[in-house]
Amino acid sequence: MRSKLTSTILWPIALGVACVLLVAGSISTAKAELEAAPGFGFDILYANPNVAWDNPDGHTLREVINSFDFGPDGKLYYTTYIKDLDEHSVYKALLGFKVYRCNYDGSSLELIYSDENAFGVSGGRVFTIEDKVYFNDGATYDPNDLYRRTFDYYRYTSGDGITEQVLDSTEEGAPSIWGLSTWDGMDFLAAGRFGEKPNRVQKIYYSSLINGDLMPVMDLGVGSYASGSGPLAVDEDFNLYFCDGGYGDTHIWRFTANDVNRAMNNPANNPIDPADAHLFDLICDRPNNCPGPRGGSSMFIDESLWLVLTATKFHDPSELRRYLINDDGTNGGFIRMANSDSRMSETRLENGEIYVSDPDGIYRVYPTEVNSATVVIDGCDSGVDDRLVGCCGRISEVIDGYAATATNHGAFLSGVAHFTNDLKWAGIITNGEKGAIQHCAAMADIP
Repeated sequence: MRSKLTSTILWPIALGVACVLLVAGSISTAKAELEAAPGFGFDILYANPNVAWDNPDGHTLREVINSFDFGPDGKLYYTTYIKDLDEHSVYKALLGFKVYRCNYDGSSLELIYSDENAFGVSGGRVFTIEDKVYFNDGATYDPNDLYRRTFDYYRYTSGDGITEQVLDSTEEGAPSIWGLSTWDGMDFLAAGRFGEKPNRVQKIYYSSLINGDLMPVMDLGVGSYASGSGPLAVDEDFNLYFCDGGYGDTHIWRFTANDVNRAMNNPANNPIDPADAHLFDLICDRPNNCPGPRGGSSMFIDESLWLVLTATKFHDPSELRRYLINDDGTNGGFIRMANSDSRMSETRLENGEIYVSDPDGIYRVYPTEVNSATVVIDGCDSGVDDRLVGCCGRISEVIDGYAATATNHGAFLSGVAHFTNDLKWAGIITNGEKGAIQHCAAMADIP
């Protein structure tokens, strides 16, 4: 069975490089606020040093952080775009895409790439693969079509400070690369949209890295979804997870390794097909059931084989979620780690630590408890850690809910039995822990 870690286990402090932790708990600015969810805390790895200014139209502008990653040279790399702080829509961002490199404490800041004519708000990603840093410039701006029409990738080699283009696609209706994942430092997978409005369809593309160069992109299929393109992630077995980016119903889909490999071996005859998709989670069912985030912007599979997602469209609200993946690939529920009234655009894993960015900075998010209290039912201590589970809070909170609604003791026992059986099946508790909780429930004078 795969290893499972709950969020109440304190992950180790990861970065052995000095960084300035300016504040812990929450940070507020005029336009954004990041808050840790109960059971979690955060501190600032890097604060956006750019100050706002007013343009001739009286609007307040600011160069804000979009994507980031940790370089092979021990440096922090991040991308920026210009945002109009007086406009809610992401499409009110102005032209301009930049890539910076600095120490984690913000010193030795240097600009390594800049393009005044790129629209880098959503697609301008930076990422490390092995000993190289890659980034894409977002888009060449088209005033008649705000979706990206190109995908140009660049490679930066820190040793010689050289930036060179490694992939170029500028043909009409070219795929727009939004999501991105790599596997074993060789396989390169990206998600995008292809074609002209109103007939754009979502696609997943594959390339491989040979001596640091990206090979020509292969179209693996996928077909059409009703939403925008978003992030993707690949687990250790090469199963592929893909999240819609917004503009419609928002799902996380799962394709098996067999689906992906068949498409890679023969994309013309065995493309990835929506009919093969396994629904992992329905985040937003528009217009009927969409109380929170309406898309996804970044995700990865962490070392404990949980899926970490920044759930957001292009603006508020945003949530940093950590999903339990059951052994059969189904959704075991999620834990909310942090939320923001602004766009959490990127999340990364570095030495076992989870980091996330918003326009104002880059943050480390961590659980604040080493061991939680145990599950106690009507005075009976089960000895089982009162863990956070899924979207429902702690084990004891769920059991309290059964106690409050049960019409008789049998109904209470039945609810607890079903709940603990699910926890055991998901790998969150052991069979012995399940028995201990059910024993205390049986002994309780409830209701």
